[in-house]
Amino acid sequence: MLLLRPFFLCTTALLLTEFFSERAAAEPVWVVSNGFHTSLGFRARDVPQLAVLTPDRHADYVLIGWGDADFYRYPATAWLLIKAVCWPTPGALHVVPVRGPLTGTLRNSDIIRLDVTPAGFAKMRGRLVKHLAMDERNAAVSLGNGYVETSRFYLSRESFYFPKMCNMWVAQTLRIGGVRVIPGMAISAQCLQWQIGPQGRRLNTRRRPLDAF
Repeated sequence: MLLLRPFFLCTTALLLTEFFSERAAAEPVWVVSNGFHTSLGFRARDVPQLAVLTPDRHADYVLIGWGDADFYRYPATAWLLIKAVCWPTPGALHVVPVRGPLTGTLRNSDIIRLDVTPAGFAKMRGRLVKHLAMDERNAAVSLGNGYVETSRFYLSRESFYFPKMCNMWVAQTLRIGGVRVIPGMAISAQCLQWQIGPQGRRLNTRRRPLDAF
């Protein structure tokens, strides 16, 4: 019995070391929602390929959203909504730099922090970069200024259509990163948050006036 005790102590120590190492190595991702649209938030240093797409070189975070290229960029009309929902249309990525904590800039949004493994995070980042449509010079195709002075819209490789809308797109990206979520059950922002809430930590709760991103 005395001989087995060191074995159990060593085994327990190794398991605890592995557990805490995995937790320490986890990469943070923020899910931001205004109740209708959902975007993903990252530390700018973790997604340099996306952070350089904005003119703000001092941003602490980058917010990435996806949607129909026209409905996302222009004032909402019935025609743009019908066109976006009824058949495949070009998609667009909205890249928003944020200085300071996300909860300070996006104070009227639902914000949930999730921690994913480094391998899962790399897959998520790779998917976002591959989403960008490139021109003949291998540069991201700009669609102009975004909702804030330093944000920009870029053409996406993937088409927008119902039910593949912004919330399902976020769910698909999270699932690639290892988050337990069913994209088909994430058509609305509320359905997405209901799925991921127990896996993360809520930092902020939505209020009016709603944030635009």
